[in-house]
Amino acid sequence: MGEAPVSGSDGDAITHGICDDCLNNILFQEGTSMQAFLDSLNAPIMLVRGNGTVQMPNRAAADLLRMPHGSVAGRQPGEIFECQHARFPPGCGKTIHCSGCAIRMAIKKTIETGRSVVHLPATVRQDDCDVRLLISTEKVGPMILLRIDEVNTEKSSKD
Repeated sequence: MGEAPVSGSDGDAITHGICDDCLNNILFQEGTSMQAFLDSLNAPIMLVRGNGTVQMPNRAAADLLRMPHGSVAGRQPGEIFECQHARFPPGCGKTIHCSGCAIRMAIKKTIETGRSVVHLPATVRQDDCDVRLLISTEKVGPMILLRIDEVNTEKSSKD
């Protein structure tokens, strides 16, 4: 899950992941934490639980989101990306709008099938703009690596 390949190239597949054995080695190896491993990657990546809760972002993701590490962990993607629907009861992942959320669908597909999702377009509607993302996911044991491949912001047009 290092550098993102150029879209449309033969390198669209995620080719550099981490197998379960290596993950366990990193987690239990003295002096090397998962956070240090994730921070060593240049691409914005978040480690996500199967229920969609973000376990930890790497430094590149926290910088992109303009959030300290500690404020990202334990939150849902809609909260992190400031989705306007995440603020309303019952919260991110539980409103009628969430059923079509590309980020949630990618996490769910990868958790259920073990298959990676590559460069999936996702749009997060904020109050004054739409944030268009390309995301990729990869299963690592019981967790998901969610990579943010591209971000574009467009001013929302009011109806």
